[in-house]
Amino acid sequence: KNIKIGGRTVGEAKALLVGEAPGESEDAANAVFVGRAGEKLQWLLDKTRVGNRYRLTNAVRCFPHGTPKITHIDACREYLTKEIKEIRPKVIVAVGGQALKSLLNLEEITKNRGFWFTYTDGDLSIPVMPTFHPASNLRPRQAGNGGWEDDEIVIRDFQEVSNVLDGMPVTEYKLPEVRVIGVDCSLGTFYNDLIKRKIISLDTEFTHLDYTRGKMICCSFGTVDKYAYVLPFFHKGGVPFWNAVGLKKAIAALKLILEDKRILKCGQAASKDICYFRMLGIEIEGYYFDTAYAQSVINENLPTNLTFMQDWYGLAFGRYDAGLDYYKKGGDKTQGNKMLELEDNVVWKYAGVDAVATMGVCSTQYRALQNEGMYESPFLSWKMPMFNLVTELEWNGIYMNKDGLDERIADISIKVDDLNDRVIEIAGNLDFNPNSTPQVAVILKRLNLLGPKPKKTKGGKIAVDKSVLTLASEMENGEFARLLIDHRHQKKMLGTYFEKVRDQLSPDGYFRDSFRGHLVETHRLSAFSHTFPREKDGIRKCFTAPPGYDMHYADYDQLEQKLIALISGDEVMLQEFREGKDVYRGLAALLHGKKYEDVSKSSPERQAAKTTALALNYCVGDSTVSKQYGFDEEYVANVRAIYFGKYKKVKQWMDWAMGFVVRHGYMELPGGLKRRFPSIEWAKWSKHRGTDRFDELGSMQRSAENSPIQAGAGYLVHVRVLALQDYLLNTEKKSRDEVRLVYDQHDAVVYYVGKKLSPWFGPTMVSMLEWKDCPYKGNVIDFTVEHKIVASLEG
Repeated sequence: KNIKIGGRTVGEAKALLVGEAPGESEDAANAVFVGRAGEKLQWLLDKTRVGNRYRLTNAVRCFPHGTPKITHIDACREYLTKEIKEIRPKVIVAVGGQALKSLLNLEEITKNRGFWFTYTDGDLSIPVMPTFHPASNLRPRQAGNGGWEDDEIVIRDFQEVSNVLDGMPVTEYKLPEVRVIGVDCSLGTFYNDLIKRKIISLDTEFTHLDYTRGKMICCSFGTVDKYAYVLPFFHKGGVPFWNAVGLKKAIAALKLILEDKRILKCGQAASKDICYFRMLGIEIEGYYFDTAYAQSVINENLPTNLTFMQDWYGLAFGRYDAGLDYYKKGGDKTQGNKMLELEDNVVWKYAGVDAVATMGVCSTQYRALQNEGMYESPFLSWKMPMFNLVTELEWNGIYMNKDGLDERIADISIKVDDLNDRVIEIAGNLDFNPNSTPQVAVILKRLNLLGPKPKKTKGGKIAVDKSVLTLASEMENGEFARLLIDHRHQKKMLGTYFEKVRDQLSPDGYFRDSFRGHLVETHRLSAFSHTFPREKDGIRKCFTAPPGYDMHYADYDQLEQKLIALISGDEVMLQEFREGKDVYRGLAALLHGKKYEDVSKSSPERQAAKTTALALNYCVGDSTVSKQYGFDEEYVANVRAIYFGKYKKVKQWMDWAMGFVVRHGYMELPGGLKRRFPSIEWAKWSKHRGTDRFDELGSMQRSAENSPIQAGAGYLVHVRVLALQDYLLNTEKKSRDEVRLVYDQHDAVVYYVGKKLSPWFGPTMVSMLEWKDCPYKGNVIDFTVEHKIVASLEG
């Protein structure tokens, strides 16, 4: 309708809340912040002392029919500028990324929210607090936006606004003192200070995530006295900071400090830092606290990046990393980042503040863990040991068959070109682009492959996603769709996996991934290599053992299904496992009217039953399972009926879990942690719940039900892997070269073992990883592993 929708004041216009743009509800009502987003905003405000002291408006005044573009923002800026001049608010809140762009010309709401900025126009100078838009907080967190996990963060932002409205000063940011060794102080001063310390923080700045391909630009150390030392290694452009003698002395001083167990060390997701120190011949001793892992124990919903945490815990250093994103992330996976393009003082200041921030965060987190009774367990008992696993995985890497990788890239490239030619031939247009959604839609329509009611995108255009192509491929004349599906799959395999791995190979032939071990929802490790498809001739086939080693692979048998049996206490399923039966084979036999013995473990029937049962365990709906895996909906419904009919307690437990989180707002997890849902109150309260495209209460319930299963599996596996690592290194005194942990994905663990030790290691690995009579709330079960010495991880 192109109606310019003005703002509205609630009480006094002391705070101006600038949203992004009107949506459909606002356009229909000719009012700002109505519908679900407005309701969520009001709920968030009610949690603070803002009260009736604000005005609501938008950066863009007309409904843009989608995300506002910069042209919309520019066209409407004069209206916002006039409004600010007229009401002269005491504080402005930039509600969402588009408002932030309009007010301050800043990008990335995720990084800038929570920090104070200043809006200036003539004699006006008004503090601005950016925060997430309530519309993004209606859904789970996504990259670049907030989610319902961030509600407590938004409430905190509005509390900051309340403080200013109540007369308190805006937070004044002040950076700590940074002393650069060789510029501000001597190496001797640095050494004499730190060698007497009881605790220090450490950090490094490097040029590449792979320590074999990068340079350590500098390292920094924070103290409890809130100042930092920075030890440079390179100037801008890669010019060495020290001569040969000076470098030798610097490393010797570092070695004495970092290998002294009496000096405790803390860091922030410091596994890469430790790898770079190892390259200098330094083995860090006394590393006892990692702030990223501590954050996941204290509050798993909060971000774990250091810039956020130093602000959250009140250090008031501000956005000290502002403007560095391009240099920290620029470049590519081959060349690394662009940190050496920065001026020396910029890098040194950033590194030093990082170190002081780490120390401050560590001190606050330590007290929080102690107060909550979570320091000894789970933090020290297994969360910090998980950090050690991550360090070993990133140090070791996994060896790749380079020739095999090159051959597969060549083969897939030929196949992609062939598929491309065949698709173009059917399209009948030499200029046809298989990657163009509009062009694909035209061909599908011409071939009558869209059906009477084509699926539409949110923007109202014809959709050509996998679900559309899958349905089209099943039609008699669906060859175009079948070829296009294969074309997309092969291109993804080539660009996303094979070429990416090839470009990231270390000079020594290893693929060194980056792991995250602080995702509390699962207790699992997260890494790019975990996304590799398990298919014949896939990228995993190129994973192999280096010369002189065997590759030992251990896989937990039916891990998550056994967790379901253990947690739910379903006696029927527990008894089947006690008898050594395979639940999925039994389910497939019932579905197809076969005897249990006639369904093999590798049969398609078992695989389909397994895939469907696991999806049902995680509350995935029948239609979603059907679309995602290509199963007939009737088949999925049959699996549901047989599965829950046979294992009644599984369904009872799932229903109980979904009800428990609604009543209590959290779910207990194995390992002594909780999965918290602070916005469950909102989801219950919302009068719009379930009336739009997304049901946030259902999302939280499903997440609550999923968490104990995934967390239980992650906890169980890593308790056993940690025990194996401790036995190998501390009891058997095996060196890092003799036995290497190289891969850890959910229910699978991989080691490289020297050939002389290989016969001894296999039985040792099995005995240490298996967990006989594993207990949980009165139930017990055996968790067994299948062990193999393999040539690759294929399949």
